[in-house]
Amino acid sequence: MCMTRKSESELFLTALLRSYSVIFFSQSRLFGAVLLAATLTAPRFGLLGLGGLVISYAAARLLGFEVSNIRKGIYLFNSLLVSLALAYLNNYQAVEWPVLLTLLMAASVITLFASVFMVDVFFRQYALPALSFPFVWVAFALFFLFYSFTHTPITSEAPVYLLPAIGNLPDLAAGFFQALGAIFFLPQTTVGLLVFVCLVIWSRLAVLYAVVGYVSGVLLMQSLGINTLPGSLGFIGFNFVFCAIALGGIFIIPSRSSLLLVVLGSFFCVTIAVAVNTFLKYFGIPPLALPLNLVILLVLYTMKCRTRVDHLFCTPFAPERPEKNFRRFFTDSARFPDVLLPHLHLPFFGERTVTQAFNGAITHRGEWGEALDFEIVDDNGGKFIHAPADLENNHVFDTPVLAPCNGTVVKAVSDVRDNAIGETNTDRNWGNTVVIRDDGGWFVKLCHLKTDSIEVTEGARVARGQVIGRCGNSGRSPVPHLHLQVQRTAQIGDKTIPFRLTQYVVNEEEGKRYHTSGVPDKDEVISPVEFDDKLAACFEFGETVWNYRFNGRTETIRCALNVVGDYVLESGSARLTARIKDRTFYTLDYSGGADSVLFYMHLGLARVPFVSDNAVFWKDQLDLRPLLKPWAAMLLDLIGPFVGYPLAQVECRMAGAGEGGVEIASRIEYRIPQRFLRRACPEQISIRLTTEGVEQISCDAENDKEFMISRSSD
Repeated sequence: MCMTRKSESELFLTALLRSYSVIFFSQSRLFGAVLLAATLTAPRFGLLGLGGLVISYAAARLLGFEVSNIRKGIYLFNSLLVSLALAYLNNYQAVEWPVLLTLLMAASVITLFASVFMVDVFFRQYALPALSFPFVWVAFALFFLFYSFTHTPITSEAPVYLLPAIGNLPDLAAGFFQALGAIFFLPQTTVGLLVFVCLVIWSRLAVLYAVVGYVSGVLLMQSLGINTLPGSLGFIGFNFVFCAIALGGIFIIPSRSSLLLVVLGSFFCVTIAVAVNTFLKYFGIPPLALPLNLVILLVLYTMKCRTRVDHLFCTPFAPERPEKNFRRFFTDSARFPDVLLPHLHLPFFGERTVTQAFNGAITHRGEWGEALDFEIVDDNGGKFIHAPADLENNHVFDTPVLAPCNGTVVKAVSDVRDNAIGETNTDRNWGNTVVIRDDGGWFVKLCHLKTDSIEVTEGARVARGQVIGRCGNSGRSPVPHLHLQVQRTAQIGDKTIPFRLTQYVVNEEEGKRYHTSGVPDKDEVISPVEFDDKLAACFEFGETVWNYRFNGRTETIRCALNVVGDYVLESGSARLTARIKDRTFYTLDYSGGADSVLFYMHLGLARVPFVSDNAVFWKDQLDLRPLLKPWAAMLLDLIGPFVGYPLAQVECRMAGAGEGGVEIASRIEYRIPQRFLRRACPEQISIRLTTEGVEQISCDAENDKEFMISRSSD
């Protein structure tokens, strides 16, 4: 792809700065600029590092490597670190400039190749980051190369710094700052202080984890009788710092558990660092970043091998700042719980009563606890149309049973006779049964069907909603009902595994509550959702531009589709992404202030199922951050992973619908003291949509002042 000179310059500058910041798992160009400046406090080191980075960038562009990884610095930062290692070695054994430049070019390009190779292999084969392994292996090669020049241990002298070191610091603080600078082969307190200030601005959680990791590592080394005085620990100490940041909040979601993992990771780092250092000290070679790379990959790989995950959640999206990782994961977990579990649609038409839920009192016990039984119970609590209480008079008997998923029929049993009311067949416990292997790999079992009513055969493909049989009373079933469960194998009688129902409504006192996902309780009356194509048409935004009148000004919103088909709405610095999935509209990530029209769209359209029944309501939860005062946002970011994070509770319902559009009314409960919030926040939002998009937004704030946002034709 050809690029203009301007775009190439922008790519070069971005790649250059991010190659510094990505070392600390950041994509901030400002962070990178400060780190670049920190390396230039030792001019020879800084210029050699910058030179190697430029060489690596030129080679990457010339060879046509993936631009996105160049822009992010992923392919380049290892070359920067290797170039700094070369500067360190040249301080130990100076070589002629032509030789030094030749080594710089060769090492930078070799490291680029190693980076591209390891990034691809680690990610594609194991879904793991390559980290700084390319730097470690190339740097070790350089160290042994320089050792071969003299056959004496490498003892590099300190470089010439433009800024003096900070004196009179406690040993622990001095060692910590030296460790921060040592990643650039500049274990000086001033360099470390510059890095520390950047870390504080970028992420307070990262600083917390860095301190905990470093202190834990030092304490363990002291307990082993190892020297931890400043000047002796720099090239080992930075392993504690980076391992702690990575495991505490980058690749693992921040939590109390991840804080304990940081301590454990530091102990692992100490063990490996001491062992490697013992082997390499004869050559005067430090362990470099080998301990942190081994520990991070060890922990991440083993975390992915778990069969049950209750804590220490691996970051399921592209990692960012620890604070943002936590907020996004916490909010998504609240809004979309149990996304990794099997999800089934209701296997029937109309309303059913759940007569036995998960871990029911009768048969849903122990290994067969995660199952549901469905019957029809009338308003008077009866299960029969009229007397006598026989099969033909039962409400649910002979009603259609639907496939709850797309899949393949693997078992179909239809020859078990139906029991008379009150009788059971314990010899053929499950009765007439259909087992479907759904396309996600799980096995869905529907039991107690009517004799000879099954309409599918083994090996046949079924589509969700297809009639597969009729509800009966076969097997261990004293009264007609439908039994539903999910299991790991096709074997009839296998134990159950947890699952969730999706796209259903529950009858409650205040109306019919829509559930995107959930497990109904005993005696709840549930039914499948009926969808409205006219409502769906109001959310087919496409690529368009809207203008709105708001607070005496005009705000322009541009809507486009990204590569995965999500809507991206932008207005100045405000940005909102939204998605349509399973006939439901969701707003997802919002960034920006609370003074944008997009923020009110985010609140009022958080989740909109395209239901046809105006009596349906639903609930959702949203991140409060755009409304928080700066000090409150920083405080909650810091303590949220350990004590919980407040979310706005949103309840929505259809306020009206017609040929011309639909109106969604939302009530918001903030559940946080007003002193934490920037302003009086809207308690009610009403949004009217037409087929041309959002037409009008009405808000009612705490102080009873109403305001309206209207789409303009300007």
